[in-house]
Amino acid sequence: MNDNINTESVTLIISSNCNLNCIYCYEKHKENMMMDFDTASVILFKFLNDEKNTDKALTIEFFGGEPFLNFRLMKELVQWVRERTWKRKEYKFFIDTNGTLIGDVQKEWIVENRDLVTVGISLDGNREMHNINRSNSFDRIPISFFKKYYPEQPVKMTISKQTLPYIFDGITYIHKKGLKVTANLAYGQNWCKEDEIIYSEQLKLLVNWYLQHKEIDICSVISDFNPKYLNEHPEWQLKQHQYCGAGIAMHCYQGNDNEKEYPCQFFAPITLGEQRAEKFERSYIQELYDSSEIDQKCAMCYARNSCPHCIGSCYLTTGNIWEKDSVMCGFYKQQYKIAAYYYFCLWEQGELRNYSETEELALLNGIQLAQKL
Repeated sequence: MNDNINTESVTLIISSNCNLNCIYCYEKHKENMMMDFDTASVILFKFLNDEKNTDKALTIEFFGGEPFLNFRLMKELVQWVRERTWKRKEYKFFIDTNGTLIGDVQKEWIVENRDLVTVGISLDGNREMHNINRSNSFDRIPISFFKKYYPEQPVKMTISKQTLPYIFDGITYIHKKGLKVTANLAYGQNWCKEDEIIYSEQLKLLVNWYLQHKEIDICSVISDFNPKYLNEHPEWQLKQHQYCGAGIAMHCYQGNDNEKEYPCQFFAPITLGEQRAEKFERSYIQELYDSSEIDQKCAMCYARNSCPHCIGSCYLTTGNIWEKDSVMCGFYKQQYKIAAYYYFCLWEQGELRNYSETEELALLNGIQLAQKL
């Protein structure tokens, strides 16, 4: 959830193309276009010298497509930022990459700039799972390099319909490699009720494994669904809860237009196409936030204020940024129920000593509510 109002992000889609063809990719409008230095520097100058937000930390994300297809621009921008003094007190770069284009030259640059640049890679489980999803690219990813230089940065694992039955194997494989992991279901897949059952079974296996390996940080499919955030629905709250900062604290730019700003990459032309993306510029999203009403099927749900409501994925699946895919609701409810079991076991075993009395009461209440979802 976007609870930290002291952060802001700007995403630069510096490459509108990719060297892979992942089976679940939601970016259906790739093209051979690279952002140039003039465009990117104008955008960053604006954000790094924003006098109204000098106390907010800024994350500058290099995104794609595949950003390392435009490695030259990344090098130029990081150097340009280093050489100047900015009004923004805190800033950093983040590169979201598939990892396959990182050779010796790229590695050397990453190590030299590690104080300012963090690199996050996608790893969709073990070799077989990853190759099913991501163009047989497993052996081209320098996993040991990332483990050495970014041991605290979780790898991103996306679960497709094809790899759903192997979630337990995939997540535990990554952990056994000594890596942390954040995992999510792929957007826009043809999910069904049968998949929900498989998902639940896999998560139960995973939770029992975590209970036997408490030294390992649990992944996001459990940690993001802590039942202490479940609450009796506030009848008076009529507007949709804002889960992320899209259109508020998130900014996105694509191509060589430094004027057109999108709420996030889901609304950029690379995802929606030029025509559909046109109406989703930042001001339009802000108007929708101001006037939004709660989706009726969410209004009475105990998870309403903590559900991972992604307005971009909603638009992709339902055509409405406030209307959730009903099938995804089923998956999320399973996650809350299974997470409730996990946290109850920890509580019963006295493992939650860092919880305050208020948090403990919220947890126990949430565990009960999770069974009613």
